[in-house]
Amino acid sequence: MPDLFQETEKRKSGSVGAMDDTEKKIQKAFFFGPEEMRTIRKHLPPHLHKTCSSYELLCAFIWRCRTSSLQLDADDIVRFSSTVSIRGNDRCVPLPFGYYGNSFAVPAVISKAKVLCESPLEYALKLVKEAREKLNEEYVRSVTDLMVIKGRPKFVGSSANWLVANTMRTGLEKVDFGWGVPVFAGVMSTPINPTSTFSRLRDVIAVPLWLPSSAMSRFQKEVQRLVGDGCLNDATAGMRSML
Repeated sequence: MPDLFQETEKRKSGSVGAMDDTEKKIQKAFFFGPEEMRTIRKHLPPHLHKTCSSYELLCAFIWRCRTSSLQLDADDIVRFSSTVSIRGNDRCVPLPFGYYGNSFAVPAVISKAKVLCESPLEYALKLVKEAREKLNEEYVRSVTDLMVIKGRPKFVGSSANWLVANTMRTGLEKVDFGWGVPVFAGVMSTPINPTSTFSRLRDVIAVPLWLPSSAMSRFQKEVQRLVGDGCLNDATAGMRSML
């Protein structure tokens, strides 16, 4: 069986974000409700409006804006990775009954920075969907074999790499320990700076981002230009989740 994971890693070995990662990074959360999501969806051709999930659409939109804000060289490589669960996945082998350990993989896609920023949103969406569709039984076995032989691959913690985890359907917002349901449920921070964890409370998706301070300012202006000021509202107005 070809080692699909290893071959993918070889193709990623180009110039990954040759930017100065020494600038101080800051974290800021952006909030996307129904109105913001409708506005983003309008940036797609009509025939694609119903072909993707809110998660895929928001990943594509943020990845593109995020890359633009970093002001990378045209030929620099940027990477998008998304955790994908193996549980209940028809393309993967069923897990043994009673297994309760980790059961996800993190497939990735890459693009040249200029191509991603100058292409329409559907290009980024196509890549995001491609990353998630990579997960099948062959890919999982390939990743497992490589980890057994060479150990766990190291995550490249560059700002040019963006790792996303989706916790919007974990049900954390319904957990009640006796004093009512939470106002917010999700990950407030991660030890890996280029990581975002999408979560949901009520009607709003919250997306925390780590970026160099100058890039964060540019990212905020770009998102405001495209979807308005609503994405900057505080979560206390009814946040539903974090991406």
